[in-house]
Amino acid sequence: MEIFLGWIIFSLAVGAIGVNRNIGFAGAFFLSLFLSPVIELIFTLVSKLRLAVRSRDHSLKDKFDTKTISKEEFNK
Repeated sequence: MEIFLGWIIFSLAVGAIGVNRNIGFAGAFFLSLFLSPVIELIFTLVSKLRLAVRSRDHSLKDKFDTKTISKEEFNK
């Protein structure tokens, strides 16, 4: 019983880490329940931060809007 409870608590912690990442809370939590919290912790930490991805996309759009980059470069 303690192992099951520890598994769920650790899965919740992994989900909390995944909140600001591409995988999200639900993805990190459910994958850690089915696979392993340790394995999913590694996948979650490797996943990119959401803010970093959004800011990159936003800066590319700004460059495209000001015609600093071409349409082909924007679509890469």
